[in-house]
Parts: sequence; structure tokens; C-alpha cells
Amino acid sequence: MRLYHPDVKGVAVPLFEHILPALAVARAHIHQEEVARRETREETGCELLDLELIGCFFTTPGWSGERISLYCGRVDSGLAEGVHGLDHEGEDILVRVLSFAEAQAALFHQANSTSIIVGLQWLAQQREKLRQRWR
Repeated sequence: MRLYHPDVKGVAVPLFEHILPALAVARAHIHQEEVARRETREETGCELLDLELIGCFFTTPGWSGERISLYCGRVDSGLAEGVHGLDHEGEDILVRVLSFAEAQAALFHQANSTSIIVGLQWLAQQREKLRQRWR
């Protein structure tokens, strides 16, 4: 999930793991948006204000049938800095807020997982529409 604050023009990114909150595979009885909201709160300290589906993708086409649902969520990024996660799940997730330009510059370097690359490229294309919609 890309967490985006349109007024600050920032993107909240897990610093060390560079993974999206664990909403990749939601159990059938749990709605994916509920999972996105819960995991965002647990793993970043932020509450989702809005949520936009980016798309659903196979993680390794031709090798596995596992799919992820990738979202972009609007947050108040002022709460995102620091270490988050649940102790009983062994989570120790350092989150750092980056400007949009910093996040784009990190593509294929620090931000080098497929889901982050897809999310940031999608955000680059949809950013102005989101800013207008989320005002």
C-alpha cells in the first residue's frame, strides 16, 4: 500500500523492509478493505482517510496462483514516522515519510520490490486526480 498525503505531497514508506502492509492475501471471510485499514493502523500508526484500489496482481505469474490486491491510501502522514507494528507478531517496522520526489528517486534503488514499483508508478500517473478528489 502506498500511503499518500495529498497536501504534504508525501509518501509513507516502510524504511527497512520496503514491503507493503500485509494485505496481500486476505482470507475469504475478511473484506480486503478492512484488512488494508487494520494493517495500515498496525504497521504505520496512520488511519486511512480514503482508499483507492490500484489493482490485483499475481505475485509470480506462471509459478504461483497467489495474488495481491494493491491499494493507495490517503493518510495524515504526521503520524507515520517512527517504529510501528505488533509485538506479538514480531513486527518492528520503521516508517519514514518521503516527499513524492524522494520516493520517485528511490525507485529501482531502495524501493525495489515489485509492489512498491507498481504503486509508485501508479501514483505518478494518478497523483493529480487523487489530489483533486481527496481535497
